[in-house]
Amino acid sequence: MAHYSYGRMSPLHDSKQTAFPVSGVMDFYGCCDLAGSMASALWQPSLHYQHLMPAIPPRTARSLRGTQVLNSAPVDRRFALYAYARQTGPWGELLGISRSDASRFSLDTAAQKALPPLFIAASKADSDVPFICSQTLAETAPAGESFFVDRLEHDFDRDLAHREGMDAWQACLDWADRI
Repeated sequence: MAHYSYGRMSPLHDSKQTAFPVSGVMDFYGCCDLAGSMASALWQPSLHYQHLMPAIPPRTARSLRGTQVLNSAPVDRRFALYAYARQTGPWGELLGISRSDASRFSLDTAAQKALPPLFIAASKADSDVPFICSQTLAETAPAGESFFVDRLEHDFDRDLAHREGMDAWQACLDWADRI
């Protein structure tokens, strides 16, 4: 088994580079090119979120965010903050990523080619993360398996009562058993 390393996992955490064995990566709705194909999602308001729900007022967003780094909270709090970021456009900034340093947190083609085996699941109709992100990763990464669906929402796998969600997770588990 090869060893892969990671450095800064997010702009919010500074850690020493650590090596550990990785057999594979499960990538649901992947976003690896923050400076390219993900840029519009990170720094432009989303019409989908503007129409999905009433506008989240800035004051509400500030109270949801609080003064500490938010890495764990009830889903309604996290989703409201996320929806605000997508409705108004500062998602990247709220993640601690500026446009000028987005490429530092992106996987370029060489890095994508060096990834361990991947399982990539996404919807071609994703209104949240551009499908091109997952498609490009599936074409670039040397070893992987894709599970793409048509005309479903971003997190189609959330509801296991729907066939596609269950099929995605079963395909992912089958893939994991093979690697």
